[in-house]
Amino acid sequence: MSILQQPSTLHRQKEPLVAALWFALYLFIVLVIGAMFGAWLVRLGAQAESGFWSDFVGEQRGDRIMRRVQTVIAVLLAPLLLKKIGWEGLHDLGWDSMRSWTTRRRDFYRGWVMGFLAIGLIYAGTLYLDLRQWEPFNAASWLDAIFYGFLVTGLGVGILEETMTRGVLYRSMARCWTPWSAALVSSAVFAYVHFLKASPESIELGVFPAMISSLIDGFRSEHHAFQKFVNLFLFGVVLCRMVHHRGDIWYAVGLHASAVGMIRFVSKLSERHGDRHPAFGHSAKFDDGWLLTGVLLILILGFEIFRSSGRSERRHVHF
Repeated sequence: MSILQQPSTLHRQKEPLVAALWFALYLFIVLVIGAMFGAWLVRLGAQAESGFWSDFVGEQRGDRIMRRVQTVIAVLLAPLLLKKIGWEGLHDLGWDSMRSWTTRRRDFYRGWVMGFLAIGLIYAGTLYLDLRQWEPFNAASWLDAIFYGFLVTGLGVGILEETMTRGVLYRSMARCWTPWSAALVSSAVFAYVHFLKASPESIELGVFPAMISSLIDGFRSEHHAFQKFVNLFLFGVVLCRMVHHRGDIWYAVGLHASAVGMIRFVSKLSERHGDRHPAFGHSAKFDDGWLLTGVLLILILGFEIFRSSGRSERRHVHF
């Protein structure tokens, strides 16, 4: 029996083509209809003379509001449409497994350390090469960076994105498709949604132009967009393969939380200095540098070799 299938779900497996069509419909509603609805709300608030929504739109960027609307629609539609591809409801979020609580907690810690070391080594390289410089030590700043970097941003992003993307989406796909095809598709979607960004000019032109802009302008406005997409895609594959081998999302949450937390932590306490270096990229997230690409490829290869070494634990994974 495949570790991708729970005994209780074998008789409810979906046909791969049918699941793909339902998923395509889900994406269309979230990305296209959601963008149009979000743009309409933004234009409605911008045109209003006063009121809560008018003030809110004035304080927030239009593209940010559109993405939030798309996120809300994605969550609300999940119980209806993602069940069509194999999701089994709120008890099927990727946190539960047949493994002990101690084992799952250990996976979280191991993932956290792995993310901390991977991003920490890249930051160490920038500091050694004098590409970044620490700000003068301040205890309050360090406590603030630790709290908001690791606890608020890191854990928040790690828990929310891993639950939705790997816990629900990837695991549902993997039940009706192959694990690798599910990893590639879900990781491509994971990378793509980071580029959803409508230009202010398009929102002023109308709902349809804003929707088109949100789908393509993120790539146009981002420098080194291809490198960023590749790195985000590879990061998604790393996390998917962790979930495949472990059966739940604890390892992936730990790695995602520490990677995001480390980026936020060091970014708040240091600043770029000197010439930009293509190995480290042009942003504080390193998502447009080829050094991160190499690190992610090593993580994928290393995890595949280590977890495919015939450990008996794999036979007990509850997917």
